[in-house]
Formats: sequence, structure tokens, C-alpha cells
Amino acid sequence: MTHTSPSPDTLRIRLVNDLIARRLLTTARWKTAFRTVARDIFVDRFSVPDEHGLVEYDLTAPEHHAAALAAVHSDTTLITQQDTGGTATSSSTTPSLMALMLEHLDAQPRHRVLEVGTGTGYNAALRAHR
Repeated sequence: MTHTSPSPDTLRIRLVNDLIARRLLTTARWKTAFRTVARDIFVDRFSVPDEHGLVEYDLTAPEHHAAALAAVHSDTTLITQQDTGGTATSSSTTPSLMALMLEHLDAQPRHRVLEVGTGTGYNAALRAHR
């Protein structure tokens, strides 16, 4: 029997449903944005902290694609850059924190938002979604 990994869309919807169940996503606008904007297109290589340190993922490596997709569509920070000492210098913020911030932002049409340090661009893409 062949094991089929969930699609990126399925994984994204699972994450969104979790954020909704936890009442972190409550408005239709942000629910739609999180359902539509794919986080995996904003990263290719990243690290995720676990109890032993950092786990490295590479979406471009076919042999690790399923594990990388599962990680990118989990409610965790994706570290996308480290300095020579191993300190994270760029990341994609935890989706639950993004959802909480966007829900509280209350941005309206024609409002301008300045985001300093856009990291991967995922949060900016969520904000720009119409």
C-alpha cells in the first residue's frame, strides 16, 4: 500500500481550521486570506526548533518534501536565516501570532501599513490579500 502525503492545500486548511478553533482567526477577511495565501511559496529552506535544537528542512529536496510541507504548515516559527554564531536573524513568524496581530490591526481600505523587516513576505501577502 502506498502512503500519500496530504497536499499543501490540505495542510494549509488544517492549520487555518486550528487557528479558527482556537479563536485566533475570527473575521471573514483574515480567514479567507489564511485559506488562500500559501505559506510554502515564501520559503524553500528553513529550520524549526525542537527539543534537541534545530531541524533543517528543504522544500526543494524531493526526498524530504512531505516533512518540509508538514513543518511549513504547522503553527511554528520558520527560521530562514542565521548569523555565523547560529542566532536567528530572519524568520516567518508563528501563524497564530500573525493571526492575532492581523485581527487586532483592524486595517481598513485605503489605510497604509508600514512593516519593517518583512522577513519572508508571508505576513505582507496576508495583509495584501483581497
